[in-house]
Amino acid sequence: MAAENYEGAIDLKNCHNEINKWFDEALQEEHSKEVAVKLLQVAARTLGAQIARVVEPDEVPHLLKETIDSLGQGLQAGMLLHYGQSGTFEVQMFGVSKSRS
Repeated sequence: MAAENYEGAIDLKNCHNEINKWFDEALQEEHSKEVAVKLLQVAARTLGAQIARVVEPDEVPHLLKETIDSLGQGLQAGMLLHYGQSGTFEVQMFGVSKSRS
């Protein structure tokens, strides 16, 4: 089921707005860039953990690629919105490997 058609208990638009609010607040801090970068790192680790939670191990590369594609779409929109620059952002993922310890 596509997220844009999702009608479950979670309001995806509200989720989007809440994440934007976190970054707005981070950018108002004294060391705004550093705080925002830390928030991005936390968000990335959280997304990684959720990808592992949501799909079977052999499905991880596909969902990771889709997630990175969505990140690229957001980056394109952000570059246009914040800097007036348009263009394409292409990500090529050549492989994902794992090791067990």
